[in-house]
Amino acid sequence: EGMPVALMEAMWMGLPVIASDLPANREVLCDGECGRLVPPGASAALAAALEDFMRDERAARELALRARRRARACFSPERYARRVTGLWERLLAEKERAPGRAGAQEEEIS
Repeated sequence: EGMPVALMEAMWMGLPVIASDLPANREVLCDGECGRLVPPGASAALAAALEDFMRDERAARELALRARRRARACFSPERYARRVTGLWERLLAEKERAPGRAGAQEEEIS
């Protein structure tokens, strides 16, 4: 998937999040600000992050709260719908301006 939907859903639910440090995850989760990113395949780093969350539940809750705020601000369904609509509008406008577009002669004749 282009965007890590499960990660965003966990953030929306206000859960403390640990994810693999991959480009798409980096776009969604700010390491140390609203969750933790660990190197892919680094089981020791994952275990350490989990232990940190269990050891300091207050800090884990604070990360989760910030994650929830970020998810609501940046990844709300309304914002997503506006972005997709805007993209389609730009693409359609470009198509209308493109030389030699299909149907252009029919409109000129009508």
